[in-house]
Amino acid sequence: MKNSAAPVLAGYGIFYLGIYRAGVDFGVTRSFEFCSKE
Repeated sequence: MKNSAAPVLAGYGIFYLGIYRAGVDFGVTRSFEFCSKE
């Protein structure tokens, strides 16, 4: 069971890490644009 669950957990980890990175990049970009306007 553990051998079959490991790849699934790794897949979910990479999936959520990708979403997290996308969110951080989006937030940084928006903050940078907001600061540039001021």
